[in-house]
Amino acid sequence: MTPNTNATTPPSTLFSPSVRSLTMGLSLATALVAFEGLSVVAALPELGRELTVPETVRYLPLVMTAYLLASGIAIAASGPLADSFGPRRLYRTGLVVFALASLGCGLSPNLWALIPLRLVQGLAGGMLIATNGAAIGLGYPPRMRARAYALASTIWGVLGVGGPAIAGLMLTTLSWRWIFWINTPLALIALAIGWNTIPGPAAGAQKQTLDRVGILLLSLLAAAAVTGLSDFSWVSLLALVATAMLFIGFHRHSGRDREGKPPVLRRRHYAEMPFRGLALAAALAIGAGVGVENYLPLYLREARGTSVALAAWSVLFLTIGWTSAANTASRLYDRISEARVAQLGTATLPVSIAFATLAIWQGWSLGWLFAAYFLMGAGIGSTTNACLSLTQDAAIATEIGRATSAHQFLRNMALTYGTAALGTIVLAWNPVLGAADPHAVATAVATSDTATLLTRGYIVAHLVAMVVALAAVAAATSIVRYQGLQSARTPPPVRS
Repeated sequence: MTPNTNATTPPSTLFSPSVRSLTMGLSLATALVAFEGLSVVAALPELGRELTVPETVRYLPLVMTAYLLASGIAIAASGPLADSFGPRRLYRTGLVVFALASLGCGLSPNLWALIPLRLVQGLAGGMLIATNGAAIGLGYPPRMRARAYALASTIWGVLGVGGPAIAGLMLTTLSWRWIFWINTPLALIALAIGWNTIPGPAAGAQKQTLDRVGILLLSLLAAAAVTGLSDFSWVSLLALVATAMLFIGFHRHSGRDREGKPPVLRRRHYAEMPFRGLALAAALAIGAGVGVENYLPLYLREARGTSVALAAWSVLFLTIGWTSAANTASRLYDRISEARVAQLGTATLPVSIAFATLAIWQGWSLGWLFAAYFLMGAGIGSTTNACLSLTQDAAIATEIGRATSAHQFLRNMALTYGTAALGTIVLAWNPVLGAADPHAVATAVATSDTATLLTRGYIVAHLVAMVVALAAVAAATSIVRYQGLQSARTPPPVRS
C-alpha cells in the first residue's frame, strides 16, 4: 500500500526531493513512447525499401496501425490492472516488454516478422501510457497533477522538434533499425529509476479478474471501426455496420459490474457525466485537430511544392501550440476553473480550423497556415490537459487508474479514427494518390490536376473537422453546465 506522496512534507515542485525520481521515471517512459510515435513515420520509406517487395508494399501502413490499435486496447485493459496491482508493477512489466519488443523490431528480417512485434510494442506502449496516468494521480497531490501532465506535453513537444532530427541522423548515419534499438537501453534506464518510486496500489484496492470478454469486444470494435473509416467501399460499409453492433454489445457488457469481476471499461467512466463530457471534449478536439494536421506534409509537398524538409517540419506548429497551452493552462487553474479552460480551448478550434481552411482555399502564404495550426494546437493542449485533470478529480482513489485509462483510450481511438476518416476524405478526392492500381494512376495523371484535387480534398477534410470541433465545444459546455448544477445542489456550509 502506497500513500499518494512519498514524504510527509508535500512537494512544492515536480523536482522536489520527495518526487524527483518519480518525475524522472515517468518522464523517461513518456519520452520513449513519444519518440516511438514520432520517429517510426520518418523511417517508413527506408523500412519499406528493405523489408517489402511489390506484392507486400501495400501492407506497409500496418506497421503504424498495428501499433496504434494495440496501444489503444492496452490503455483500456491496463486501467483495471493499475487499480488492482498498482502502477508500479505495470510500469516494470511495460518497460521490460517494450525493451524486448524494440530489440526484436530492429532485428526483423521482413514485414511479416515486424508487424506482430509492432503489436507487442504497441501493447507495452499503451500499458506505459495508462500506467503514467495512474501514477500521476496517485503519486502527486491533486494541485500538482496538471503540472505533471503539462510536463508530459512538454516532452512530446520537445521530441516533436528533436524527434525528426534524431530519426534523420540515425537514418543517414546508421539505419532504420537503430530507431527501434535505441529504445532498449533507454527503457532499462527508466526501469532502474522508477523501480521503487512508482506508486503501488491505492489504499483499499482489491484484486480483480481481467475482463477477457470485454477486451475481445473492444478489440473487435476498434479494428472494425478503423476498417470502416479507411475507404469508401462495400467492405467499409459492412465494417461500420459491424462497428455499431459491436458497440451495442460492448455497451451492454460494460454495465454488468459484478463484485470482483468488473468490466474492462465501466459504463459510468465513459457514458455518465462528468466523464462523458470530459472524454468527448478531449477526444473530439484531438480527432479534429490532429486528424487534419497529419496530412499537412502531404498537402505542402504535393499541392504547394515545398521541399521535403519543410513538409516534414510543418507538424511542429501544432505541437508547439499544444505544449505551450498545456503549460500555460496548468498555471491558470487557481484563477479559472478547469471546465472554463476546456470550454475556451475547444472554442479556439473551430475558429482556427476555419482560418486554416480559408488560408488553403485562398492560397495564402504558409505563415498564415502555420499560425492557424499553432492556434489549433493551443486549443487542443488547453482542452486535453484540463479534461484529464478533471477526470482524475472526479474519480475515487481506488478507480483512478480505470477512469484515467478509459479517458485516454477514447482519446487514442479518436486520434486513430480521425486520422483514418479524414485521410479517406483527402485521398478520395484525388485518384492519383488514392489509387492502388498503377494503370489507374497513369490514367489519372493524364486527366487530372493532382494539386487542385488534393487541395479540394484537404479543404473538405477541414470542413468536416470544423463540424467535429463544434461538437467538442458542445461537450465542453456540458461540463460547465454540469458543474454549475452540482454547485447549486450543494448546500452552503454551516457557520458557527
